This record gives sequence, C-alpha cells and structure tokens, in this order.
Amino acid sequence: FLGSSLPAADLAAAVRKLGASCVILGMTTSRSGPGAAEYRDYVRSLLRSLPKGVALWVGGSAAAAVLDLPKDPSRRVRHLAT
Repeated sequence: FLGSSLPAADLAAAVRKLGASCVILGMTTSRSGPGAAEYRDYVRSLLRSLPKGVALWVGGSAAAAVLDLPKDPSRRVRHLAT
C-alpha cells in the first residue's frame, strides 16, 4: 500500500524501481473523495507513465469510471469484480 494521495508519476516510479508487473487501484465513491473525472485523469496519467507490459487492475465502486480507458488494447484497464 502506497497511499491514496500518491501522484501517478510517483507510483509509476515505484513500479519501475520494484520491477512490479501489475498495479492494483481501489476506487471508491464518497462525497468528499475524487469523482469520475479525477479518476479518469489519474488513470490516464498513470498509463502514460507506467512501463510497457505493466498491467493495471482497478476495483471498487468507482472503477466503472475508467473501464473504457485506453483504446490501445496493450494498455487495457482490467476490472476486478467487487
């Protein structure tokens, strides 16, 4: 667990340093938390920063906001059943 406010570029740097093959994000909804637009922006930024071949899995009540990102099938966002 790296924290809910970790910038996407920092998360990608940790992935590179650790040699991780997968990133898993939990996305929840709340009145004070991020909305769909913020989640989409974060995931777009993360996908641009992640090394090729690193899978991105998302889950949680707000995950549907990012499931159509991106259009490149090699960088597809995968959904964890909630």
